[in-house]
Amino acid sequence: MKHLARLLSLLILVSAGIFFTNCDNGGDPKKSDEDKQLEKLEGIWTVTGAEFDGSTARQDEFLGAELEITSNQEFNFSQDGGVDACPWPASVDWEFGANVMSQIIRLDSNLPSGDDDVSLTYNVEGDILSITIADYSGTGYNIAGKAKSVNGDWEFTFERN
Repeated sequence: MKHLARLLSLLILVSAGIFFTNCDNGGDPKKSDEDKQLEKLEGIWTVTGAEFDGSTARQDEFLGAELEITSNQEFNFSQDGGVDACPWPASVDWEFGANVMSQIIRLDSNLPSGDDDVSLTYNVEGDILSITIADYSGTGYNIAGKAKSVNGDWEFTFERN
């Protein structure tokens, strides 16, 4: 009887060992905060609001412009010719800032203009994205190639397409 009890105990231990080594902890590995935020940001966003130095006077020229945020961390800004000058180049790389949940660094130093990188504050809730560019002092981009000064505070609101 002792042998049978020992054999049964050994069988239970081996079975438990096999069971636990086959567990995959629920499937996918845990996603990083960067991956989670990138999933929220990725897509095409249409401008629904624009403020420059606290005024919406230039808002109409931005309405309908689009910002594409890609999975390989690029911004692609496009519009139908109504924007005279803006703080968005046609295409630029970016990375998350120190606070992944609210800060993006636009890597303008990679652009031909050689401007300094620009810190952006963002908030994304569902299909609404807001981006603030505080105290912008870089190039004013016209997607057709002209450049004007657009120095100041910018706040954009976008809706996901």
